[in-house]
Amino acid sequence: MVENVSGHSCLTRQAALLSSLKDVTPFELGEAATHLRRFFSSMQFREMVLHPFDAYPMDYQDAVLDVPSIGQLRFNTEPEIWGGGKLPERFYSISSLFRKEKEKNLLRRSAFFIVDFYQPGPPDSMLPIFHALLQQLAEAGFGEHLHRLPFDYAEYDPVADCPRLSSFETRWVVTKGYDAAHSFFEVDERGASTRNEVFLVTPLGYLEIGAFGITGLNKNPRYIFRTGAASLPMPPVHRSGMGLGFERLLLADRILSILLG
Repeated sequence: MVENVSGHSCLTRQAALLSSLKDVTPFELGEAATHLRRFFSSMQFREMVLHPFDAYPMDYQDAVLDVPSIGQLRFNTEPEIWGGGKLPERFYSISSLFRKEKEKNLLRRSAFFIVDFYQPGPPDSMLPIFHALLQQLAEAGFGEHLHRLPFDYAEYDPVADCPRLSSFETRWVVTKGYDAAHSFFEVDERGASTRNEVFLVTPLGYLEIGAFGITGLNKNPRYIFRTGAASLPMPPVHRSGMGLGFERLLLADRILSILLG
């Protein structure tokens, strides 16, 4: 198996790049969100609005945020989407997530937006929608570089927590090979995680943009719901979902602009 090329690292920890990166404005986020809503509507996806406070608070590696006397800020979109009543077959959300980040910057935020979308079918059915989403953003003036990049595949390196890469040619890399303990998605019939992650790979390093797989119960033993597992709604495992960091996606195009001069 090919090992990672030495000397490269996650772009969220590269000070020189971050110092030259201009953040997206609230107006730009709003404009991009408007185009995404039009895109999902044209694809017959219906929108779900999620509350910023989690209905199923949990503990995970001291990474969650609690507001005293109010509740826990949402760490991820699941499992509330599983128990939302009679959900349509295809739906999406643009919602806020929160992390207790020890190191914060434009690419590593304590509060950020995530774009999630779900439909019946296997995990790979998410990728054509991702392609079309990138095209839609490019046509609206966002992500003009991202939709032109080729796609590649790699295995997950649990030691480095990133793809095993043979080169840092600029491209999208879909990473597979996660074990059940690292899964935020369901396992398959062989007990293997269906989690996939999408990375932007550049000559400077890599950046995780999103993840996709079959919606399901988290198998990580350190991911503990305070109400107990018996309180969780059971997910419909016929459905796959994909989640994208919204700010990261828009900033990824600005990173490519810097690299291309």
